Amino acid sequence: VVLWTFNGTGTDGSVDIISGQPWVDYGRNRLYVTSRAAGGAQQSLWAINTLNGALVASFALLDVDTSPTMSFTSGALYVGNTSGSLYAIDLNTLALKWSSAFVLGSAVTGFVWEDGAIPGRLYMTTADGNVRCVQDNGASASACAGWTVSTVAGASTPLVLDKLFVGSSDGKVHQINLTTGVDEKQFPAVGSLDGTTVGDVSTETGNEIFVGTSGGKIFRIALLTGALP
Repeated sequence: VVLWTFNGTGTDGSVDIISGQPWVDYGRNRLYVTSRAAGGAQQSLWAINTLNGALVASFALLDVDTSPTMSFTSGALYVGNTSGSLYAIDLNTLALKWSSAFVLGSAVTGFVWEDGAIPGRLYMTTADGNVRCVQDNGASASACAGWTVSTVAGASTPLVLDKLFVGSSDGKVHQINLTTGVDEKQFPAVGSLDGTTVGDVSTETGNEIFVGTSGGKIFRIALLTGALP
């Protein structure tokens, strides 16, 4: 049974291709959806009422292929567009939070992670293979102090645990230090998992990570005190 359809009559605006996974805001009964913007002519972030499908707000952020991410405090939504700009939306006022977008220089891969221990500290990988950290300062954003931007070939969407884990086209999982950004360890240390690209990283308990490869295999890697063996 279809409960509602957003923009079914075309009155809420022109919606381009939707590639990213929507984010459900249970506290506000909203769904945040990103889309392309027909080269910049249309809106590309949509806040939709989950009870009836009505448009709550929309934003012109140019083409967006990735998923939005809500902060742990539920006060902000982070969105990266294909041009390499990172935006923050104030979900209480439904307005842009930062005075200007933070320029990453390349599109975010997958989505943005927030550090559970440090509010506003954001981790992400970009299409140019950089592993980055951005600090949300409230009205603006800045690169994280003391962070070295590490380059990981074909960097996947990262996973944040005690370390930052990133799959790579070199066939390895890379372990990034959360404080410094240094690519401090790779698994396996020699060779590669199966000679193909390692994709996005996931976990079940935090004591292990799971990765799939372009060779059609899935690996479970046990972590040793939160780090790669």
